[in-house]
Amino acid sequence: MGKKGDALMGKLYEILFGCRHVHLTFPITAGEARGTYVVCLDCGKEFPYDWTQMKIGRVA
Repeated sequence: MGKKGDALMGKLYEILFGCRHVHLTFPITAGEARGTYVVCLDCGKEFPYDWTQMKIGRVA
């Protein structure tokens, strides 16, 4: 398919199903009030992060 076709299919998938949140930042702690979170580098959504379970929560 080629690079152009792959990019087009990726955009079409994102439009139909939304971002898959594959590319995330390292967990960031911004104080007690904010807590620890990660950010999707593709769409910018923030997700709470639990250090004890090492898991990502729902969209913040």
